[in-house]
Amino acid sequence: MKKKIGIILISIILLFAISTLTLRLFGFQTHVVISDSMHPAIPKYSFVYIKKYSLQEAMDKVDRDDVIAVDVGDDIPLMHRVVDKDVTANIIVMHGDHNEEDVRETVSYEQVIGEMVFFIPWIGILFSSIYIWIIIALVIFILFTLQYLIKELKKR
Repeated sequence: MKKKIGIILISIILLFAISTLTLRLFGFQTHVVISDSMHPAIPKYSFVYIKKYSLQEAMDKVDRDDVIAVDVGDDIPLMHRVVDKDVTANIIVMHGDHNEEDVRETVSYEQVIGEMVFFIPWIGILFSSIYIWIIIALVIFILFTLQYLIKELKKR
């Protein structure tokens, strides 16, 4: 039973890794949502797939109600919903679904990274900090140690 669960977990992890790497080859980026600003549409710690856009693609394809990622100078892009746009003035007005109505961001088309295509809820927590991986490694180590100790105690 334990071997089957292990094989299933390893298969899921490999499928996730291979599909994510393959999508990157086709112009997708991945990011982790670190705030509740898009809740409930996109929960915090979701792993988000973004279809990258060139400037011209952004001007042609970005439309109202799209969730887009924009470069605001941080390591992590801002992801909000488009509420208004003006191609001639080179501006996009964005708003987080969970933010108060008067909190809006105005960005230019040059800042657009791309459009959110899909997301996987809560998986992003694994990529939000190295400490998560340290905790997971410690738990696995403790479980293997306990399993070994129990096996040795049963021999006696």
